[in-house]
Amino acid sequence: MLNTDTITCCETGLHIVELRCADDLDLEHRALGHCIDTYDYHAFSGNCRLLSIRSGATPLASVELALRAHGHEHKTGQSGKWTPRHLHVVQIRGHHNETPDTLSPVMKAFERFIAEVRNGRIPVNLDWPNLVAKMDRYADKTSIYNIRFAEEVIGWAERLMDRGL
Repeated sequence: MLNTDTITCCETGLHIVELRCADDLDLEHRALGHCIDTYDYHAFSGNCRLLSIRSGATPLASVELALRAHGHEHKTGQSGKWTPRHLHVVQIRGHHNETPDTLSPVMKAFERFIAEVRNGRIPVNLDWPNLVAKMDRYADKTSIYNIRFAEEVIGWAERLMDRGL
């Protein structure tokens, strides 16, 4: 999603980093004591993007973003392409799944970040491909992750039916 490794909030000095691999999710989970490490399949299947809000290298909160159509739009909007206005904040969680205070530096940094993304000042890639079919642990027929793959196929079919395809 992000076209750079780190975005720094000039107001708070906090960093926003995209979590891009299972190791990133595991480190975030260990630091914050919540279940973000179980979101790898969801993220790698292209259903969401996961971010970390940090002070230096220390995670303070995790963010889950998804793409959602508005009102009467089809899944990918009227133009057939996702735009930053389709970004939906699913959740923001701090230590042990607590929601950061609305006046905290974490929330200030995130609110500024998402506003800059939505107005186009921070460019983002909204083409989120499904990568699970290429990942051995999900494609291996003997793997327990294959259950998640089957669930993803069902979700994919449901999304196609929602779009009338």
